[in-house]
Amino acid sequence: MFSVRHLLVVAALLQTNSAQKINGWYPCNLRTFSTAAPSSSSSSSASVEAEITARGWSATEVEDPATSIFRSLVVNPSTAVAATSTSASAECAEISMPLCHDGICTSNQTIQVFVKRMRARTQATKSRAIWVLQGGPGASSVNMETIMAALYNAKGSYFSGAVDVYTMDHRGTGRSSKLQCVATQIETSGSPTQGQITDSTFPTCVQDVNLQLGDDGDVNNLKSFSTTSAATDLSKLVTLLNPSSETYIYGVSYGTYLVERLMQLNNPAIKGYILDGVVSQSGSASGQKLSFTDWATNMDEVGQSFLNQCAKDTTCSSYFPTTSAADTLKALYTAMDKNPTGTQCSSVVYSLGQSKTRPSYILRSLMGQLFQIQSVRSFIPALIYRFNRCNSNDVIAITNFFISFSAITSTPDESDSYDSTMLYNLIALSELFTYPTPTRQAVQAKFLNASIGSDTSDLVTLYCLASGGTDKACASEPTSPNKYKFIYPTDKYFDKPITIPTGASVLLMSGLLDPQTPPKFARYQYASFVGDDSSKRLIEFPASAHGTIINTPVTIADTVPCGTTIVSSYVMNSGDVTAIDTTCTSYLSPLSYAISPTLGKRLMATDDAYQGKPSGLFTTDKSSSSGSGSSSNANGGSSDSSAISSSSDTGVSSSWRGAAIAGFIVAGVLLLLVIYLGVRLRQAILRAKHANEYVMEPPSTTV
Repeated sequence: MFSVRHLLVVAALLQTNSAQKINGWYPCNLRTFSTAAPSSSSSSSASVEAEITARGWSATEVEDPATSIFRSLVVNPSTAVAATSTSASAECAEISMPLCHDGICTSNQTIQVFVKRMRARTQATKSRAIWVLQGGPGASSVNMETIMAALYNAKGSYFSGAVDVYTMDHRGTGRSSKLQCVATQIETSGSPTQGQITDSTFPTCVQDVNLQLGDDGDVNNLKSFSTTSAATDLSKLVTLLNPSSETYIYGVSYGTYLVERLMQLNNPAIKGYILDGVVSQSGSASGQKLSFTDWATNMDEVGQSFLNQCAKDTTCSSYFPTTSAADTLKALYTAMDKNPTGTQCSSVVYSLGQSKTRPSYILRSLMGQLFQIQSVRSFIPALIYRFNRCNSNDVIAITNFFISFSAITSTPDESDSYDSTMLYNLIALSELFTYPTPTRQAVQAKFLNASIGSDTSDLVTLYCLASGGTDKACASEPTSPNKYKFIYPTDKYFDKPITIPTGASVLLMSGLLDPQTPPKFARYQYASFVGDDSSKRLIEFPASAHGTIINTPVTIADTVPCGTTIVSSYVMNSGDVTAIDTTCTSYLSPLSYAISPTLGKRLMATDDAYQGKPSGLFTTDKSSSSGSGSSSNANGGSSDSSAISSSSDTGVSSSWRGAAIAGFIVAGVLLLLVIYLGVRLRQAILRAKHANEYVMEPPSTTV
């Protein structure tokens, strides 16, 4: 006898099959873009420490966290677990979807969404499938591919090749009808803004996208790229592709918000939901719904916890015997702004802002960037210590850090072309903001009151341009020269508590040191779920940053991160949250402020990040872009700097750099740093003042 749930699944399948067309399935590579083979598949703390993968944390975001906000999860294959030789090959397809799903908007147009999957190669008692979803909003699924491999059959995962693993580019990103400014060509590198969407070009892009969608200014078709539209795609895909499987949906960062919306659609074919790095769905009236206007405050709360725990760490606390790291940093900001050229270290930072930006602003932004990268956040206390002391060795060490970190984070990534800035803007301004908007000054004040943070005040300008500028706080903001808007009206699901679907469960995972989606939002979401406690569970990881499926390294070599193990256990136990194997939490790599000699050499040219004398000044020649670099010593010679990853475009000629370095003294260090970073960061500041690209992610790592 068929259950009601089974009949609902059959009915949904019949409806879905009548509408969707599949162009596929084609054999395809698991990895969309070629990458160097990883040297290790271990997620141990040692290998993570040796990896600095900071795509998404570029110097172009030094003053604009709208770009350091919500990108999602960026994963380095060698930090997570690469596909093993026994992994199944992938299959790819495009599947047609209506531009406007029923009840959302009206149009006869269709779009294509891209799906990639790894089919199970062994038979299990039950057929199971899991979808892993990237965030952004606006980020493609490329960085989910390593997670797919890790879940599929890597050591420590319970899947053992017996579960179908899927991912997709949610509509508007990558290969799923990417939302972009085509006719205007604003997003090309040859444009006057070098591909950046600034507040001056944003209205033109808005008009371009509206006309592409057939909108006449009434925002009807903008709803076709809403969170609900993307969730409806996924619901239909599950019904179409996994009709007889136990299906689970994993989302990270903004992907959790997408999965929460999917829960509200109540598809009976879905057995379980996994939320990692949680964006709360409801609670705006009580401050429990995540908003980008509160970004700096939320980040600083977690940042203070990180700094306060320094006092409990033997290594870290020894460098701050009388004044804590947190208080030292606050005092630094005050002193730097009071006398920007009072020390050589402060002068360096002040020069980077072209003497127009207070030095504390730039240093505070740097701290915010570092804190979002689990593998290098331990440098925060070391930099505080060196900035506070600021002797000649400290100036060189700080210079080296700026050069190497900027080079690493500025290196272009092939998958960036798959991300959609305009989709990010549309969803962030429509669903993840504060309404009515606060003033730009009020949002920036939150950043200036933080010790570790990101300034999201530029989003106020974009919001006012996108909304028509009717909010009181928009009175002093620019106005759009055309009639087109870029905010869609929210629907019946927005800001509403979620009832856990009958027969399903939800697993939430959160890092207690996650600056992008702080743990309080996971707790808010957990508490707001309507349903029996036996159908929900929250697991917190003490030292984890954003994206616990990756940022939970364990002390056992060649084993997937603990978060990956837990997700696989949840699925293999049919969504029973009480049966999840959490043994791996007992051998998590603990929070550590120690910096290995290798990492110190890589970023500062000294094996002692606190006290060491750098062996010289890092060069930034194109010859070092392969991942190894050199440092020039005071006598003009070279010494190995251990795997410095450098940008291939520094904005400084090699011959000039060579001459400057050859006779380098402290003044020469300052000059080189200002020339090398000054050009880059001044351009970044100019772009970032108006930029709206996003970046929210974890380490090895954009949510």
